[in-house]
Amino acid sequence: VHQDVDGAEPSRGRIDGTPITVKVYGRDASEGRLLESVWRLLWYRDRTSQFIVGRHHQVEHEAFLTLLAARSGVPVPAILTAGATTAGDAILVVSDPEAVEDATLAADDATLDQLWTMLEQLHTCGLAHRRIDPTRLGRRGDGDIVLRDWGAATVAAPPDLRLHDQAQLLVTTALLAGSEGALAAMQRSLSDDEITALLPHLQETALGRTLRRHLNRADLDLDELRAGAAALTTGDEPELVQLRRVSWGSVLRLA
Repeated sequence: VHQDVDGAEPSRGRIDGTPITVKVYGRDASEGRLLESVWRLLWYRDRTSQFIVGRHHQVEHEAFLTLLAARSGVPVPAILTAGATTAGDAILVVSDPEAVEDATLAADDATLDQLWTMLEQLHTCGLAHRRIDPTRLGRRGDGDIVLRDWGAATVAAPPDLRLHDQAQLLVTTALLAGSEGALAAMQRSLSDDEITALLPHLQETALGRTLRRHLNRADLDLDELRAGAAALTTGDEPELVQLRRVSWGSVLRLA
């Protein structure tokens, strides 16, 4: 099980045959989340850095966003309980489907279209997930895909975060179904103007840490994926937006 950048330590198990995930937020979790927020504020042009202080507030945030997404019709895991341990750590328990890691499982058009419909529902209610990748996708017993892990999600999301979600979903579907199938699904779901707006954000900086690791391990060229997406509209690749405040090059020049 991966460890999130917010420091939570998830463990998976079963209760009466039902898969569950228990996320434990200890002292390291709250400190790690604060350091991550400060880092993003200094390094990235991120107007939505979340300064959530305290492990219990982290659990409350994730539980609230999960329930809000569910109320808006987004398929999410069911929250079973939240609370505190005798040691003072905060815990969140969800009925959590297994991760979808098999490329053949998400290769059909119906599943890819469902993912884009789910993202549209999410954005319509003003939410952004911010960490879409293959490990955050699960499948219910009825076959529906669910979106897991809402610890980094935000409400009243600005347009750039919604574009980052779209970029993350395009890369995720390309990893699961190949570039051709992913681009076709995106074209069925987005207008030409929406694809054009997405292109400048289709870059590694807009992807989460876990998704970047998947991208580096896979035989997938992000530049080729962006060129393929551009070919669906004008054919011209736009200039990428500057998402970082500083770069390693500017740091070296300053030194």
